[in-house]
Amino acid sequence: MQLSRRSVLKGIAAAIMAPTIQLRPSVPDERLLLPFCDPDSVRYPDSVRYNFEAPFGYGSLTYATDSRAMIRCELVNRQEVGERRLPKNIDETWGKWFRPKAQWRPLTLEDIQPTESNDYAVCFECGDRRISLGDRYPELNEYGSPAERRLRDLGWDVDDNTIRDESCPRCRGRAIGHQNVAVLFGHKHQAHMLKRILALPNPMVCASGFEPTEHAQCLLFRADGFEGIALGLYDRVY
Repeated sequence: MQLSRRSVLKGIAAAIMAPTIQLRPSVPDERLLLPFCDPDSVRYPDSVRYNFEAPFGYGSLTYATDSRAMIRCELVNRQEVGERRLPKNIDETWGKWFRPKAQWRPLTLEDIQPTESNDYAVCFECGDRRISLGDRYPELNEYGSPAERRLRDLGWDVDDNTIRDESCPRCRGRAIGHQNVAVLFGHKHQAHMLKRILALPNPMVCASGFEPTEHAQCLLFRADGFEGIALGLYDRVY
């Protein structure tokens, strides 16, 4: 289907050009933003709508996101390296989601300990770390053979010839059979993803008063100089 000129102009009007921010790991506040970025948005551009490999600037604030969580702060002397197109309603969307429902309380290590399992959540210990099998691809001579079953259990990716890391003491490279979900304010979250919030200076959390209909309930967080929103997990029903 060919796009009309009106459709193209409407798409341009619905977007803004935002500066891309280059993070410096040697700067403490910038280093804390790195875990919230999404390098896969560049490696697999067909699977995501926007490039979130690096943070972006919106006014005086710097935002970082991997589409599961978003954090923002003010950086001193941030390094702007080019621009990229983003939705123009960033501030409006933030205000819609960032609505504290109750009093803030400290986030602790005990809070993020996993108590439940979910096949779609990453390993609490390694975050589903992957290792390369090198340049030689495995030879699978028979479907259902021990070698084929092992690679399937380890999530072999034929595109980049990698598998999950069997050396992880918690998951042993498997997607199931281990606890990886923490529950906060009655909602489920990937426990591994909460580690990056706990790493912030003096992190506090709160339930959100916004109840989305198309997304899981979110967790609000803030720390010294930071604030953010983290999406929870859906209970999948088939």
